[in-house]
Amino acid sequence: MHLTARSTLLVTSLMSAWGCGGEKGSSTDGNGNVPYDACVESKSLDKVMIADFEGPPVATFTSSNDMTPGAVFTAGLVTEPLEAPKCPEDVAAGSAYHFVGTGFQSYGYSLGFNALNALPNAGGPTYFNAEDWTGMSMWVRKGTALPVSSSSIFASVAERFTAPSGGTLFSGDELDDLLDPGFCPDDQTPGACYCAFSAIDLDGSGGAGDTAEALRSQCDKFGAGVGIATDWRFFKIPFTRMRQRAYGRPAPVPVPDPLVLGVEIGLDGENWDFWLDELAFYREPDAVSN
Repeated sequence: MHLTARSTLLVTSLMSAWGCGGEKGSSTDGNGNVPYDACVESKSLDKVMIADFEGPPVATFTSSNDMTPGAVFTAGLVTEPLEAPKCPEDVAAGSAYHFVGTGFQSYGYSLGFNALNALPNAGGPTYFNAEDWTGMSMWVRKGTALPVSSSSIFASVAERFTAPSGGTLFSGDELDDLLDPGFCPDDQTPGACYCAFSAIDLDGSGGAGDTAEALRSQCDKFGAGVGIATDWRFFKIPFTRMRQRAYGRPAPVPVPDPLVLGVEIGLDGENWDFWLDELAFYREPDAVSN
């Protein structure tokens, strides 16, 4: 992971300008330069595939929804044949993840993968060491099952400052930054979390002060917004472009820690017809870590 960029902004950047399939990332300059081709770029990158949806993912699939009464959605890891090819040579071959949901009223739906230590050359017992990788890449699009679908997703990573389990990676003086044990999930080592997912009254006392502290201790993952359309689009999301959304506990660093515990795609909206393919960590060919 390249951690040389330093920014104090804690805002989400909509990533629609980064390598959208079906659109030109750059135009010809009058000298015959070839327009941007997402298919060529995707194939040119070095990748560690998190999920290509052609078979069971190596990592562990996770999902959650906002429990809106009456919401209807496909559940689990649903893979279907591509209803449109990503690239001319695909000829609609292969499969991808397909999610359809309606009626959400809160945060919607999220899907992701953890147990990234199962990926090739992960480098750690509980994480994927992304120090030599630039970011996440993926193909996304809207489907045709619904007349209207939301158009922006949030792609994020979980690491030690943005996942409760990350507290086990702290050591030395860093241990002083961990939350009081009462704020950590029951299945975590006592005291070993920097943030927690529950939003209210974590210690059961019912006090307003406790609720305020719980809100400040939310896990606020590093990520970026991605705009989707009815054509397949390819995105590269550098770790250095990922930001927290400033609703929970801020990390002491402006970019994600390189020891990645999980990745997540958040679908925040009422109605969704969403396709995802070739979710991966990427880097430019022959890239060398700083």
